[in-house]
Amino acid sequence: MSAPIAVTGLACRLPGDIATPEEFWDALVAQRDLITSYTDDHPRAAILPAALLSEEDQRLDAVHFGFSPTEVTAMDPQQKLLLELVDEAFQDAGMALDDWRGRRVGCWVGSSCLDQALLRLGPGQGGTMVDTAGAIPSMLSNRVCHVTNWRGPSETIDTACSASLVALHRARQALTCGEAELAVVGGVNLLAVDTHTRMFRSSRVLADDGQIRPFDTRASGFVRGEGAGVVILQPLKEAEAAGVRVRVLLVGSQTNHDGAAQPVGAPNVEGQRELLAFTYAHTPVDRAHVDYVETHGTGTRAGDQVEVRALGRELAADRDRLLWIGSVKPNVGHQEGAAGIISTIKTVLALEHGILPPTRNHTQPLPLLKRLGLAVPVGPRRWPHTGHPRTAAVQAFGFGGTNAHAVFQQAPARRDHTDQRGTHEPGPVLIPLSASSPQALAVTAGRWAEAVRNHSDLGAVAATAAHRRDHLPGARAAVVASTSTTAAHALTALSQTSTHPTMEGPRVPPPRRPRVVFVYSGHGGHPTCGTDLDANDVFADALTRAHDALAAHLPPAPVPDRVRYQTAQWAWQVAATGLLASWGITPDIVVGHSLGEVAAASTANVLSHQDAARLVCARARLLAKAAPHGGLVATDLDTEAAHALIADHPRTAVAALNAPNASVISGPQADLDVLAADLAKAGRWYRNVPEAPPAHSPLMDQPARTLTDQLAGLTPEPASVALWSTAAGQRLSGGEMTAAYWGRQLRDPVHLHHVLHALAVQDNPLVVVEVGARPVLSASLAATLGQARDRYRLDPPVIPLTREHADRTEALAAVGALYTFGVTPQWPTPRRAAVSLPLRAWTHTAPPDVVPGSRTLTGYTRQQASQEIGQVLTDLVAGALPEQVTPWGPDTDLQELGVGSLARATVHQRLMRCLPDLEGLPVQDTVGARTVAEMAQIATDYWAPACFTGE
Repeated sequence: MSAPIAVTGLACRLPGDIATPEEFWDALVAQRDLITSYTDDHPRAAILPAALLSEEDQRLDAVHFGFSPTEVTAMDPQQKLLLELVDEAFQDAGMALDDWRGRRVGCWVGSSCLDQALLRLGPGQGGTMVDTAGAIPSMLSNRVCHVTNWRGPSETIDTACSASLVALHRARQALTCGEAELAVVGGVNLLAVDTHTRMFRSSRVLADDGQIRPFDTRASGFVRGEGAGVVILQPLKEAEAAGVRVRVLLVGSQTNHDGAAQPVGAPNVEGQRELLAFTYAHTPVDRAHVDYVETHGTGTRAGDQVEVRALGRELAADRDRLLWIGSVKPNVGHQEGAAGIISTIKTVLALEHGILPPTRNHTQPLPLLKRLGLAVPVGPRRWPHTGHPRTAAVQAFGFGGTNAHAVFQQAPARRDHTDQRGTHEPGPVLIPLSASSPQALAVTAGRWAEAVRNHSDLGAVAATAAHRRDHLPGARAAVVASTSTTAAHALTALSQTSTHPTMEGPRVPPPRRPRVVFVYSGHGGHPTCGTDLDANDVFADALTRAHDALAAHLPPAPVPDRVRYQTAQWAWQVAATGLLASWGITPDIVVGHSLGEVAAASTANVLSHQDAARLVCARARLLAKAAPHGGLVATDLDTEAAHALIADHPRTAVAALNAPNASVISGPQADLDVLAADLAKAGRWYRNVPEAPPAHSPLMDQPARTLTDQLAGLTPEPASVALWSTAAGQRLSGGEMTAAYWGRQLRDPVHLHHVLHALAVQDNPLVVVEVGARPVLSASLAATLGQARDRYRLDPPVIPLTREHADRTEALAAVGALYTFGVTPQWPTPRRAAVSLPLRAWTHTAPPDVVPGSRTLTGYTRQQASQEIGQVLTDLVAGALPEQVTPWGPDTDLQELGVGSLARATVHQRLMRCLPDLEGLPVQDTVGARTVAEMAQIATDYWAPACFTGE
């Protein structure tokens, strides 16, 4: 006997626009008829009546999965269905699929449909590896594993109509013996040709009137159906420990074969009885405890009678109550290779709801049912109270004789699981949201709004959104809210492309993760800095350590406010940096503005806490002494105009160049008053900076020398992250930040604009976080980055992490903003058991025709032929790109674009199809080319000697 296996996730696509298990359940209870009637003008009239999926159901979110238009065009729609359903099943379970990439996850897919291979790989069709990979049945499971990077077993199983239930059994076995740590089981059936329909029709097993009537005297056969389903299986112990959604338990399963007792394709009572007997002999469930069996139930006279006899003799005998049986096929048709998984999903839902779902069209029961103690529910019925856990079984039988039977029980009572950080406390939470496109993000937000509005535990919602959903790069937003109502309002606004004060984004992050730049401001501190976030243990501990380090260098007597402002600024910056680090947000680059360079040096580990505290205290005392003698004036002048303004005032200086049109003048107050009058007369903007000392002016010449002397013996260490100095205007290694450096830094101007501009024009995008007690630099930072906006296609990526709004909300908003710019944190929300949230929306687009029409090069000059070949190759390579994220041209390296040898071989085949004059061009020549230009040169050289004799 093996340990029970948890069914943790479900997903399905079924006729009638059913896209979720919940919609499937509603259709079952309402007894919806999802079978498409026959019409002459239907594009697939040859297979009608049948339960058909819509065209939309067969499309793919190609951007999400990273497929090129070429691959999408060549891909079996069954692969597309499975890829999306696997993703949805993980969402349903409360597991981030990204957490399982590269792990020993197994994938089993049941399918008996060869239609796509017949269509795509027949005579004259296919011809490339992309065509083959897009059509052969073995790729149903292999495509999923390739996309998800799973390393466990990958099997496509074809035992005809029992295929997906056999797949379920194989998955359970693999989990039981440790062959896989997680199992994904799918089934899919799409009808593209009428071959099987004609066979079924000639065999007289298709229903005369297009209606399936299982176990009914009027039964005349089945109707074919399209659909797909996916379930996720995990050992119960691991599922409970992970806090995922355990829907039901799979407690046993077996398969067998009918043997040679009957003709091929004929049902066999003894074979089915043997399977039932063997299953319950090896399953820790008494057969008498089975309350309901979801049967194969095709509505054929022979098949139904055999199935009823086997069930009656093995499961219904010797019990004092009815055994209820049913069939999903009257609703969705016979799903053939997918039938078992669709029946499984129905049974899981029935066990969860405690309802026996009705079977449509059952109005005249077979007399055999009553004699054998069987009954079919014709309306929704409460699950019978029997004193044991609700128990149900699913069975399926395949043409050729392969049978399968699986036993399920209701899940144990759910327990919440949290990590060591505990549960959510009242207060704001961060809810991240992502999708493959802005349009899909808006739809997803609308789905989430109502669910969040009705949820009493916003912390659990935030935890599921953060830890149990993938974070996609297509489009992102984040909501910081304290109540479900506020969060719902923000999500509603997002769905309507409106703004909301609690929302960050929406944004489309850059193609590559941006570099995170922490800019530490040098002004704006206050003695109460830190009281807003001291409830956070990490922040409070870091703040305490910073204050302890400062205390060693401050006199015991009351400290002047001007000193306390600066020491408090540094301590707050150190604590805020520690808080962000605890959430997985660390800088790639640090930049400091004036006093802020001390915090930058601390973060880069150039200065120890003690050395930084010593520097801050000494620097603050010197500036406090100088403060009564001068100040600062902020202006809207550029560098040239600022220097021109002070040309006749030698006691002043341009203290800081913060932005293209933002300069700060420093010096004696009398001089500043004269300069202010000149600015007012010229109609220029200016502002006296309150409580500011005359830093970086000639008044600091002597204090700078004094600071150098006071810091004697300071020994900086190499920087652990990239450190850019606004005093030196360049990147430093760290060792330069000696006592002499800090003396010069107090006197020399601050080149913030120069440094940030140098960073902004580099290739990789960046996002800037201003870390300071007040947002004093954000406007200047945005102005500088605005000059380079086209480089990274973002709105000015500046995020103030300040105490302007004075509580945890501000810190969460900064993390949320970083998330929308493409930086995924470790999340400030504790991990909790998963809660149910709606599925993310997909972005479906019809695949373009990526193969240009056939044409000839006859009569072309060599130059004309080269241009034509180059253009065709450009079009074909464009179709082979997952997404054009950066500009590229004929000389761009194809490997860097992600166009590998397989894609190049496909381009080669399609090139000859478009330009038959190139027939015979050796594939190894073009596959080995590094660029489109090189490909075009090779193809032109091949064509020219045979077909061209002169210009």
